[in-house]
Amino acid sequence: YAPKISKQQGLLDWTSSAAELERCVRAYNPWPVAYTLIDGIAIRIWKAAVVAGETVDAPGTVIDVTREGIDVAAGRDVLRILEIQLPGGRRLPVAEFINADRGLIVSGVRFKSVAMTS
Repeated sequence: YAPKISKQQGLLDWTSSAAELERCVRAYNPWPVAYTLIDGIAIRIWKAAVVAGETVDAPGTVIDVTREGIDVAAGRDVLRILEIQLPGGRRLPVAEFINADRGLIVSGVRFKSVAMTS
């Protein structure tokens, strides 16, 4: 018997390793879809990949935003977000998202997760 998956389980905990986060993104696709919070806005993450490399940034901090992806510091290594969706929008590859983005996700911004209180 496997318990029912709740929508809250899709909230990513950025203190986890990038490999664990990438597995969560795959596991929660198509439902409930992995997501993170920024300024109270839930951002769905449909596709991601692990990028090897250490960072001094706090977990959940956006390190770089490029057409290849949005690099976010994790507990270990870096998670590159490849496909994203804003509330009310459609899912987009990061290259298209950057073209339409209004400055919501920029380097230095910090995503909130379950383990963070601020």
